[in-house]
Amino acid sequence: MNLTYSHWLIADDRLSLSTNTKYKDNLLAYFKHSILYNGGLLISDSQLFDNINFRLLLQNDDDVKELIKHKLLAVAKRDSTADLVEFKNSRKDLLDPNIHKSNSIKSIYNNNNDISFVQENCKIIEYKISDISEEYTKKTLELFRQKTSETDDIFLKELKDKLEEKYKKEKKLLRSYIHYDLVNNLPEEKRDKYREIVQKLGTEYYVRGLSSILNIPAVYAKNQIDLFVKNSKKDEILDAKTFEYTLNLSASRYVEGLKVLTADDIIELIESDEYKMYSTISSRFDGTLKNSEDIKNIVYEYQRAIDEKIVERYYELEDRNDTSKVDFRTILSTTGYTVSFSSIIANPVLYNDVSIAMGITSLATNIILDTLPDKKQPNYSRQIDELKYELKDKVFIESKVKIDSNCQKQVVYDKLI
Repeated sequence: MNLTYSHWLIADDRLSLSTNTKYKDNLLAYFKHSILYNGGLLISDSQLFDNINFRLLLQNDDDVKELIKHKLLAVAKRDSTADLVEFKNSRKDLLDPNIHKSNSIKSIYNNNNDISFVQENCKIIEYKISDISEEYTKKTLELFRQKTSETDDIFLKELKDKLEEKYKKEKKLLRSYIHYDLVNNLPEEKRDKYREIVQKLGTEYYVRGLSSILNIPAVYAKNQIDLFVKNSKKDEILDAKTFEYTLNLSASRYVEGLKVLTADDIIELIESDEYKMYSTISSRFDGTLKNSEDIKNIVYEYQRAIDEKIVERYYELEDRNDTSKVDFRTILSTTGYTVSFSSIIANPVLYNDVSIAMGITSLATNIILDTLPDKKQPNYSRQIDELKYELKDKVFIESKVKIDSNCQKQVVYDKLI
């Protein structure tokens, strides 16, 4: 498997998706979805240590471990430490007490078995902290210079000059200085007006620094991109050659759907002809309308291949030869639907708390299946479409496939937990 890696910023350990254990399954769905559309993912050493939900998956989910064995995860490790376990154990005093205060969370964090597993099975990419610091300083100064070159705002230029002076004196800039010292020292009458722009300029390469020095794309949540300040002239040029396509509402966007995919399923999909076509045409994106339409069609075909695998996997969970009952109660309780099957056709019936209180029960709390749809049948596509709606739940993944001016494909997630 010829892999490239994208910095998986969905693993940001400051997000509730990472720290609130009730969202563990959601993080798993994002992990699978990101691999399906990006290939290999990379996280930093600190994201690995402090992302409690990912640590839980590493410790308990065999599919996650199998995906890691196939090198679908890389870890960026600072070169100042011998290995990941040693580094994790050396920084216990740096833990956020608000995140790691409970005994259960501490036990997850203190377990070294998962970190040892990652050390032995992941691709490890070393980086220098000094490179991150230099990149942050250089790129942040560039952003301030670009922004002030586009405006006649005298006060903003004065702030940029303060940064230049700070850099000349200390040969580096710290995000803490920009976010707190620079902002808090603003005149009170100007603080509200300039706080957001100053903090955005000081945040972008705090978020993008690792992917920038490694020269790899990143997988963002939209609210992370919203922290960046657009440079109107530069972005006008880039937007002319940027492909963006909102993925159709389908089984591959539902947490319940993605949960049923095994590691073997995911590997099969990213080795499929559909994925290869998606990767190939992405690398040749030229910004033309025809090229964009070709990519949309290929993304649709790949997404459909994922949907078919999800539906196939879901309905194979029980032995169909025995016409065993497949328990759908968990899904039904989250969707607001009850379902009756005739042959293989779904008939959703809405229900609500009032109907339940009146004693109106579902047509079927379990679904008996005789067979999966036959790909050779003319109504196969319709049957797949009907089946996949049973995989809905209240949480679904809102995402866009995006290809930038450097022909790097990525998925931008519009909304996280």
